[in-house]
Amino acid sequence: MASTPVGEPDDLFDDLPRIPARSAHGLEPLDAATAGLARAKRLRLMQVLVLAFGILALISGVILIVSGISS
Repeated sequence: MASTPVGEPDDLFDDLPRIPARSAHGLEPLDAATAGLARAKRLRLMQVLVLAFGILALISGVILIVSGISS
């Protein structure tokens, strides 16, 4: 039987360089400041823009209907 040193599995990864999640392809950052918070801000901005576009469309539709009834 061949005996393996106790610390061998950990030593295999010690020599490899660490890759930050920002530069790793296909990996998402794990901290909330760079991943979840930025995504939440983008979604909030998109919701506000869609809401503003909907309000503009509603106002313009009401104006068109009122002007069409008046004629």
